[in-house]
Amino acid sequence: MLSAYSGVQPTYAQAVEAHHARSGSGASTTMADPNSVAVAAGGLAYGVTVANASVIVDRPRPPFTPVAQVSDTMMKADGEYALQATARSVDPRWT
Repeated sequence: MLSAYSGVQPTYAQAVEAHHARSGSGASTTMADPNSVAVAAGGLAYGVTVANASVIVDRPRPPFTPVAQVSDTMMKADGEYALQATARSVDPRWT
């Protein structure tokens, strides 16, 4: 899964601000929650989750929009983005 965006901030350090990564496991329905991230006005929040099994994935709620969902017999991945008109925090969660 690959995406590219431009034009939000003039430098890489400004464009890539807050970011989170987490890992975990579960034998039943498990929430994937990297935690909330502050996004500047006009900024883009991008989130991805990966499971090591082909499972049903409930996507994050709005303001998130799907980028892609890919899978095979061994894994599944889902990517989402949220474009923010005003500065605020967003919290992508998958179950």
